[in-house]
Amino acid sequence: MDEMEQDGRERICRVAERLFSEQGYAGVSMRDIARQAGLSKAAVYHHFAGKEELFVHVMERGLRRAAQTLRRAAQAAGDTKGKLQCVARALLEMKKSRRGMMQSAARDAMSGVIGRERVRELMRVMHDDLLGAIAEILDEGVARGEIRPDINTRMIAGILMGMIRDMGIFLVMVEHREPSPNDADMIIDILLKGIGEREHENNRS
Repeated sequence: MDEMEQDGRERICRVAERLFSEQGYAGVSMRDIARQAGLSKAAVYHHFAGKEELFVHVMERGLRRAAQTLRRAAQAAGDTKGKLQCVARALLEMKKSRRGMMQSAARDAMSGVIGRERVRELMRVMHDDLLGAIAEILDEGVARGEIRPDINTRMIAGILMGMIRDMGIFLVMVEHREPSPNDADMIIDILLKGIGEREHENNRS
């Protein structure tokens, strides 16, 4: 693929991501993407066989980009708790900057609009790349004795992502405020220590 073709493909992907984010999968046509990318419809089909293939490609790009962001964020800390806090803060920032974007498109896809095989492709990328980036930190923590060894680290990674997502929704919709780094740190504290009452230095007799 020469430089001009590569540039056209990149434009298609950027436009498709924006349109899918704003309008959902069902609300976007290949004609819309071609027009806003400044290309012919035939040029779009030259790169992608159809809307479903383009959608999956764009979603996979987004997931891999997010995984890279999490890995970079984790490098700022030394121990497992610090790495997880950095990751939780990065997840919050990503969700703030992309709220309502690819989430609506993903909901459309998972509701049966695209084929099951394509959905399995997306789930594989999410499992291998996005959850994998968090599970790597947990696996390292297990190896260092900072995390208990009898856990499914991929499952815990998924739980953490769900906690961050739901906390963000609660704070925005119920408390009418944006999540803060302190909120992210609290989630990690709860994940690692639970919600039981803390033991104080001066225990009651």
